[in-house]
Amino acid sequence: MTTDVEAAGQESDARDPRGLSPRNYLFLIIALIAVVCLAVSLILAFASDSLSSVQSWLLILFLLLFSVVGVSFVTWLVVRHSRQLAVSADDGSINWRTTSPEKQKRRLNLEVSELGSILAVDDAQMADLRAAYIVAEDLALRRIQNEAGIPLMRKVTLGAADFDAVLLDGHLVVFISVLFLVEPKVPKKKIKRLFREATIARNAVNEIRRGSKVRLLLLLVTQLDRESEAELRSTVADHFKSTPVDVDIRWMDFQQLQKTYSDA
Repeated sequence: MTTDVEAAGQESDARDPRGLSPRNYLFLIIALIAVVCLAVSLILAFASDSLSSVQSWLLILFLLLFSVVGVSFVTWLVVRHSRQLAVSADDGSINWRTTSPEKQKRRLNLEVSELGSILAVDDAQMADLRAAYIVAEDLALRRIQNEAGIPLMRKVTLGAADFDAVLLDGHLVVFISVLFLVEPKVPKKKIKRLFREATIARNAVNEIRRGSKVRLLLLLVTQLDRESEAELRSTVADHFKSTPVDVDIRWMDFQQLQKTYSDA
């Protein structure tokens, strides 16, 4: 488990700013190798009379070595690119589903109700608390997406597991859950639910996307003073010493998120 992690970077199969895909680069490299080999062969054919035996043998040796190295390099690129294409094809085989509005509403109402009980909020303030929760979740996911540079799939259901977002980066599948915390503890039932859903997701991905790495990214959005946050960090560290999947924990301050993305 890590307590602070950068989100995954650009997909390795993405196009570069000049519009060249990995397949185009592969063709360019093959063409370059062919041109160099052809040039050396022409030199040997037309200039052999003016070359010494040593020069001729050096050119022949260069041609052989360059050909072997070139073929080996191209073979490695082909295998690597084929694996990337296989991973992309597997993504389409995974039954990604958008979490239904009814389930999203139930989860939101449950989270807001728990926060309301902790903060002793009356009914008149519940609407504001619900709005704050929605904003906190959106801003946390927005920060991860900005850092990763990859669009997130939001509100995803895989089997019986629900996640706030999923990030795909080559062989890495990152399931993202957001928790908005206003007291220095995380209910054990939430931790059990997170572990259960992460295990379900890991098993589902491994059946289809063999060789992929599955990670749970936990975004903890807090609104606490320093002392309470230090206590919360200690509590979280104890809870996540042993996990069924790799877990990365990212701490985010709600007020700082608002300053970054909302305040004028």
